[in-house]
Amino acid sequence: MPIPQEAPPDTRNADLDSLGKGAAISLIGIVAGRVVHVLGLVFLARWLGVAAFGLYSIGLTVMRVLGLAETLGLESGVIRFAPRYSDRDPATQGSLFSRALVLSMAMGTFLSLALYATSPWLARSAFGKPELVQVFRLFALAFPLESGLAIAAAATRTSRRMQFSVYARQFGQPVANFLFLLIVFVLGWRLFGAVLAFVASVGVSLLLAGYYVQRLFPETFLVHTGSYLRTRELLAFTLPISFAGGCGMMIVWVDRLVVAHFRPASEVGIYNAASQCSFMFVLILNAFDAILSPMISFLYANCEMRRLEELFRVGTKWVLYLSLPVFLLVYADSRSILSLVFGSPYAAGASALLILTAGQMVNAGVGNVATVLVITGDQSFFLGICATAALLSTALCWVFVPAWGITGAALGAAVAVVIANLACLIRVRARLKMWPYDHRYRKAAVATLATVVALLLLRAVRIPSPVLSVSVHLLVIAVVFVGVLLLQGLDSEDRAFIEAVRSRLRPVFTAFSRNEV
Repeated sequence: MPIPQEAPPDTRNADLDSLGKGAAISLIGIVAGRVVHVLGLVFLARWLGVAAFGLYSIGLTVMRVLGLAETLGLESGVIRFAPRYSDRDPATQGSLFSRALVLSMAMGTFLSLALYATSPWLARSAFGKPELVQVFRLFALAFPLESGLAIAAAATRTSRRMQFSVYARQFGQPVANFLFLLIVFVLGWRLFGAVLAFVASVGVSLLLAGYYVQRLFPETFLVHTGSYLRTRELLAFTLPISFAGGCGMMIVWVDRLVVAHFRPASEVGIYNAASQCSFMFVLILNAFDAILSPMISFLYANCEMRRLEELFRVGTKWVLYLSLPVFLLVYADSRSILSLVFGSPYAAGASALLILTAGQMVNAGVGNVATVLVITGDQSFFLGICATAALLSTALCWVFVPAWGITGAALGAAVAVVIANLACLIRVRARLKMWPYDHRYRKAAVATLATVVALLLLRAVRIPSPVLSVSVHLLVIAVVFVGVLLLQGLDSEDRAFIEAVRSRLRPVFTAFSRNEV
């Protein structure tokens, strides 16, 4: 492990400035993209109906699960190794990007052919739904496109300018998907058209991401000679991460597969709606992770562990600040949220949503602890934890779903998420001597307690309309939580972070309109 070194006095503000600006553009893009993504799902849920939406959800879930191996973890390799060569050896950096792109797209092609060939067996034997054959085969077309998009987006992030990954992937792909959905709606293609819209949107996003990589790193698409990073060294780092990431995502996706195996397509659709609502916490984490991962890589490579710990602490605190209001809103009005967003038939997933939200709140509460483990070279431990949690989630869901339906699936998934995150947090504490919590978190605790009291008082008021109910609860949470935080006074790093976000927000819309590199 690198030996900790003291950082110069001005570096802390520089780190906060980078974190604030990067998180601002990431959070705006990711949240905006997620809003468009959810709008697309709402459109599909209402247009296709519960059963057909369940079939779409099964197809997408199977594609996501198989796709966990499509990049071979090479996006993490790009983030880890590219900062080493960005200044002194751009040719090697370009070689890294190009080889990662070729390897990942080759793997994506293999998975595409595998899913196409096994679609009849999966549809009839694994899920007992023959109508899924064509759905699986259409989704299989997306594998090589998605793998290339993941690598290209990761390459743009190594520039520490988050907007390009956001334009192409987090925001661009959902927007393209929604536009294609409108086209297939007009054409009347329904379920199969919805799948083709998704595949086409990934292709458009890949072209845009490739354009940004070419603009940022022209060496990527050149013939390289001289020094280069060996493929064996690259894969030795990325393959364990790929397996760990696959196990980690299995914790998220396996519950849906078990529901699809035991329950009818209509319940799969309801459970998918609840899962989507619980993923708001993942969005916040991903927004911070997009900027934190290259910063952590840089600080660790330069043995600046004190700066890394402070960055980890401030990032975790702000993930909590942004996640707690969402958590409180879901717990105050889960049925109204599902009814308002997806329609009244989906309100049956309220109990599942509450349980999933509790698990994801723990995920948000430990911050980007998984990123710290992986970037600092502890991917083997992360792999073991993710594999254990994935097996635990599978076993629990397999027992709980036949007995309790989608509520049992949510319980199994939430338990696995909590155990995995707490284990990673303990490992970071034991190995790196880092701890993201200190006395500054008391302000968030006080604000949360005050908000809970206000929500309990609000229960005495009967609000019949889901729209009005969600609006009133959201207003109360925003006013009380933010107000109590401000009354306690912001810490110095909070003010620096907010100022960095403000400075980034001022030109952000201009940057979007000009689309400058």
